[in-house]
Amino acid sequence: VKLKWDDQPVRLNLETGNLDPKGKLIIIANRTGQDPSDSRMKFPWSLTLSMEGMEFCEGDRKAVFIAPESGYTAAWRCDYPVEMKSWSSHKSCQLYFRIDGKYGRLAMEIDADSAPYETSINLKVFKNPDGGRILESASSQ
Repeated sequence: VKLKWDDQPVRLNLETGNLDPKGKLIIIANRTGQDPSDSRMKFPWSLTLSMEGMEFCEGDRKAVFIAPESGYTAAWRCDYPVEMKSWSSHKSCQLYFRIDGKYGRLAMEIDADSAPYETSINLKVFKNPDGGRILESASSQ
């Protein structure tokens, strides 16, 4: 999925992996302060995910197929200010979600510098159709 860095919410359909005005996952991408034609410069960027009724929890890579029991919040945000010691234009993460008592995981790759004023997000969704914390691959998007 490619997004503009305009701080405007866009919606993603998690079933199809496509941007869709009726999609339930809301993504907001923000990037400011850098001329996009100068790829040598750091720039502040952030990405926020939210969805009505869904909670998020960033996890580690040790037990990726078992969703955590606790630690979920209503939205997930990653911030990369230029003064951050470990600043990068790329983030790879395991983001667990819980909705209606069912668990899932988004394996996410974010490239904040894929093109001027664009970001690229690759998602792979894992879920348990029975709702438990043990997850399986649902789709690749």
